[in-house]
Amino acid sequence: MASAESRGYFDEVTEAAESLRGHGFAGADVAIVLGSGLGAFADGMADRVAIDYGDIPHWPASNVIGHAGQLVRGVVGGHRVLALSGRVHFYEGHDLRTVTFAVRVLGRLGVKTLILTNAAGGINTSFSQGALMVIDDHLNFLGTNPLMGPNEDRFGVRFPDMSEVYSRRLRATADDAARAAAAPSAPLARTPLVCPQCPKPSSRDRWASRCWASRASATWRRACCHSRSITKRSWRRRDGCEGSSSRCWRASLSDSEALVEAARRARERAVADYSGFKVGAAIETTDGQIVTGCNIENATYGLTICAERVAIFKALSEGHRSFSRLAVVADTEEPTPPCGACRQIIWEFAGDIEIILVNLHAVTARHAMRTLFPHAFDRRFLK
Repeated sequence: MASAESRGYFDEVTEAAESLRGHGFAGADVAIVLGSGLGAFADGMADRVAIDYGDIPHWPASNVIGHAGQLVRGVVGGHRVLALSGRVHFYEGHDLRTVTFAVRVLGRLGVKTLILTNAAGGINTSFSQGALMVIDDHLNFLGTNPLMGPNEDRFGVRFPDMSEVYSRRLRATADDAARAAAAPSAPLARTPLVCPQCPKPSSRDRWASRCWASRASATWRRACCHSRSITKRSWRRRDGCEGSSSRCWRASLSDSEALVEAARRARERAVADYSGFKVGAAIETTDGQIVTGCNIENATYGLTICAERVAIFKALSEGHRSFSRLAVVADTEEPTPPCGACRQIIWEFAGDIEIILVNLHAVTARHAMRTLFPHAFDRRFLK
């Protein structure tokens, strides 16, 4: 029997669904949850109509950079589509009922096909940055799931069939489409899942944000497909392991989404009283720690310090000496690259690291530092 708490949750989901029906958001053939960097998909839909999450009763707000916070309806390839441009995450501190609220609403709207997407780091050493991956199954090691607690029968059965969470038919369609487009893809071998702490070929990537949605959607008997983009290799060699076995690879503790979010939050603390141009930066150490900085202006203008230098100087002052990448976030039409002084400091103290440039609309550019600072002057020329 459902508890009073679960009945209240069901009523909130139903109220959100009915509100969306009143705005013409019912009758979609497919719903797609857009992961980081995929927001532009919703912008290209025909007959596009958007509603802000804040205008939907009880719908949780999306606060992560790259997530617009809108539900968009439109037409793609002759199909009526709902696109969720933004979502909330378990790692932000939300409970799983909040994380899966949107998927519950989609079920109440009668959506039968759900496509999940996200960006993640890969631990399979054969993966390259930008590869696309279709998910066959997932392992949940977090000790919780959205089906725990009193069951609300109006959502679905107590124990939904989890033997094919991700539709075999949709997976095959996605594989065929990738081959036809000659898209860079991860290996398509169907192998048993293994523990992600042991990065063997069948344990492919690090990810948790979408397994909750697929598990919740299983209760309303829909076809689900999940694809993701491998944003970076999330492993590094341990010291002294050159030429040895795969046991010497370890996963990174943070992904680019966390790094960019740290830079976005740092930007909000910028001291830019004169220009109003706020910039945030976050640099990641090789052991996975993130140090942030923001631009700091003063009345002399010339003594202004850019966010990139603040982050690096702060990291150096805390004893860090080895870095892997730097994210910079600014409110500009195109992602803003570091100035010349910052490029000199980045090169001298961090070397040829990855530079991730992002604006507030999630337009992203990635560069190796050597491409931003060719023919660099450094301590080699002082000997």
